[in-house]
Amino acid sequence: MLDQILNTQLIQFKDQLNTWEEAIQLAAAPLIENDSIEQTYVDKIISNTKELGPYYVLGPNIALPHARPEFGVKQMGLSFLVMKEPVWFSDKDHHKVQLIIVLAAVDNQSHLEALSELAAVLGEELNVKQLIHSKSKDDFLEQLFSFIQ
Repeated sequence: MLDQILNTQLIQFKDQLNTWEEAIQLAAAPLIENDSIEQTYVDKIISNTKELGPYYVLGPNIALPHARPEFGVKQMGLSFLVMKEPVWFSDKDHHKVQLIIVLAAVDNQSHLEALSELAAVLGEELNVKQLIHSKSKDDFLEQLFSFIQ
């Protein structure tokens, strides 16, 4: 399913960002541009994080920011931001992230197949390292899809 919803326009690379808020804004930008989400969705992710903490940091180097669909999701989507230097979501070492994947889900079910494929890929630390060190958007997608097969 990931191969049906992802393209190079949803992948971004950045050397460094100063704050996790900047990182989320940038990571979500392709989903705003392709009309999958509204800015209100991004604003809700940021306000939830300030209230609840970074509940979406899945493990070393990976964050999957998301909010409830009613805060501005128009269609399902994923976007990726890969950073050379990590951004810190808190002062805890395990909240240091280089790969941010913004999830836009329209309901509680339709995104589960894509999320399952993604979980299988991100469950392997070597896969995550290879994705973070991708040389281009095409290289990133090629590696991601090869991990799924």
